[in-house]
Amino acid sequence: MLFYTWKDIERKLLFHKKDWGTIIAGIEVYVSEAIIYLVEKENEKLAQEILEKIFGGKYDSTKNRISLDVSNKFLDITFETEEDSPKNDTVAPLFKNILYQDSAYYRELIEQELPGVPVLAFHSYKGGVGRTLSVLAFAKAWSSLKDIKNTKKLLIVDADLEAPGITWLVSEQAEATFSFLDLLEITQEQDHVDEVVEMIFDKVSEFTIKIETEKSMVEHIVLPTYRYIEQLLDMYSSPESLAVSYHKKYILAEVLSKLGEKLDAELVLVDLRAGLSEFSAPLLFDPRVKKYLVTSTSYQAVKGTELLLHQLSKGLPLNGNSKIPEILLTMRQDGVNTTDIISRLVAVYDQYMLDDSASITDDIVTELPFASELVHLGSLQNIMQKLSGRDFYNNMLGIVQNSYFPPEGGLEAGHTTTREEAVKRIHDFCQKQITAEGNGAISILVTDSIQNLIKKYKHEIPNTVMLGAKGSGKTFLYREMLRNPYWEEFMATMDKNILNIDKIHNHKHMIASY
Repeated sequence: MLFYTWKDIERKLLFHKKDWGTIIAGIEVYVSEAIIYLVEKENEKLAQEILEKIFGGKYDSTKNRISLDVSNKFLDITFETEEDSPKNDTVAPLFKNILYQDSAYYRELIEQELPGVPVLAFHSYKGGVGRTLSVLAFAKAWSSLKDIKNTKKLLIVDADLEAPGITWLVSEQAEATFSFLDLLEITQEQDHVDEVVEMIFDKVSEFTIKIETEKSMVEHIVLPTYRYIEQLLDMYSSPESLAVSYHKKYILAEVLSKLGEKLDAELVLVDLRAGLSEFSAPLLFDPRVKKYLVTSTSYQAVKGTELLLHQLSKGLPLNGNSKIPEILLTMRQDGVNTTDIISRLVAVYDQYMLDDSASITDDIVTELPFASELVHLGSLQNIMQKLSGRDFYNNMLGIVQNSYFPPEGGLEAGHTTTREEAVKRIHDFCQKQITAEGNGAISILVTDSIQNLIKKYKHEIPNTVMLGAKGSGKTFLYREMLRNPYWEEFMATMDKNILNIDKIHNHKHMIASY
């Protein structure tokens, strides 16, 4: 390895941290000097041997200096005792720190929950892969389900400090009175989460967007990146500056969580800056935050996502109760086989999994297929219209419904399903389905054949004979048809886009049983 500057020396020392053993307690590296803090003063000779092992002939133990690969340049080494080293009990959640740690997370936080509502962070290694579109699709899906479940609104935060997409989308609707940068600056100056929230919550609630559903206009609160352009170009505070502040390393997620609760929101969605950016790191490396990593099928995007997963998985218990980062695979075109891509991404999780028998990665990747209509997008209203009916949106709808809307009569909201509970529920359900004549209700898999049947007989009852081998599901399908008194109602259960058909037609068609 070549050493051109002091930073190369620091990286090398940190990369070989395991070689320090019980001899070296810590380091501080500057432009012309590196301070090596010893556990015991008598360990200086042993520390020199460690430096020789790490740097080879580039370390001169007689002169206590390391040669740089620039003519006549050296880095002097000074040895001091551990008691002289600066005390820092918690590593800041930044890429530059996590890289050299065995765990990416502050251990005490792993089993904790945020103090308010859940925070969901959307991130991508590359820009232009559909990360912001995924956030908006989530908001649209939430709005659609809100009509049914009567849930609370969302707090949507544009935390992309270099390319604020959501901010630009909503800027024409109203003038922002408070921004994410305002929140960061106030948090930088205050010591407690509750103080920050009390100061800002009434200002945040003034900026909203409305998403039209089939039944109503659903309103959500938006926190844009900036209020005026100078605030963006002359940035005073950032997530990184908070993360290196005394006792504020993990405060950002807590402020957003408590702010969402104060605003009577049910979730906080955060659109993060793409890439290995320290702007995104404090939320990515907070184990209490749920992460969605968005990637296209391109080689660069997938490789970058693998790199991210390796860092995010270090020290995180990968079991049924962890907030495991999930993958949203976008821009899959028709005819493209994504099996190898998905296998590569899942293989990263497998390296860190504690329980080999846990099938926690079965649904860890969700495909959001490519649609040419979503390439060129205009206003927020235009985006919401183009999302309707697309597989991109429908698959996101499935994530929202399955992960954040418990079934009727199921678990209470806010209850985290353990793997044992999930397996027992599956077992109990399957017991009822051993024969088609069982009493348990089942959601039919809408196959191409069923879809074609519905399309062909949208306006009349089908006169159709169902054929199939024994055990292929004929009786299951017929039983589900009979659960609905009318053919139109069965169509609506199979296709959620078919609503209020009886208002269109003057009569209903009864399903006959023979």
